[in-house]
Amino acid sequence: MKSSTFTFKFILLGDSGVGKSQISLRFCKNQFKSEYTKTEGLEYSKRSFPFNSLRVKSQVWDCGGSNISNGSNEKMTKVYYKNCVACVLVYDVTYKAS
Repeated sequence: MKSSTFTFKFILLGDSGVGKSQISLRFCKNQFKSEYTKTEGLEYSKRSFPFNSLRVKSQVWDCGGSNISNGSNEKMTKVYYKNCVACVLVYDVTYKAS
C-alpha cells in the first residue's frame, strides 16, 4: 500500500516577544534559544513526520508581531493566511496586554 502525503500550513500570530519563534523552533527543529531576537516580517519553517501510514508535512509561518497587529501591510497579511489549516494565537500569560 502506497503511503499518502498531506501538507498542512499553520500560522503563528501574536504580539512581539510572546514566544512565536520559540514555538516554531521547538516544533520544527527541537531547539531552544535563550536570547530574544525580533522577527522581522516572516519566518518559514517546515517539519515532516509519519502518522500511521501517512506522511505529514507541516509548514509553520511565524509572523512578526508588529507587522500583523498594526495592519501595516494588508496585502501581505492576506498571503500569510491563504491556505492555512490552523492559526495559533500566542500570548504571554505574564503580560495581560498581549
